[in-house]
Amino acid sequence: MKKINFCKATTIILIINVILSIVLFFVVPDKIAIQWVGTSPSNAVDSYYVFLVPVLSVLFAFTGNWC
Repeated sequence: MKKINFCKATTIILIINVILSIVLFFVVPDKIAIQWVGTSPSNAVDSYYVFLVPVLSVLFAFTGNWC
């Protein structure tokens, strides 16, 4: 069994993150609750925040010494 190197694994994970965020952008509502008080949301953000994790992942991957 071949081992996959770290560079390829990181690239695959980043691609999966970006594809998943694009798909989820069309599924999630316009406002996403991020803070709750009891059973009702007290704070919400726009659906564009779905792209926050993939963008940060790509930035951290390319600014670090990952390859």
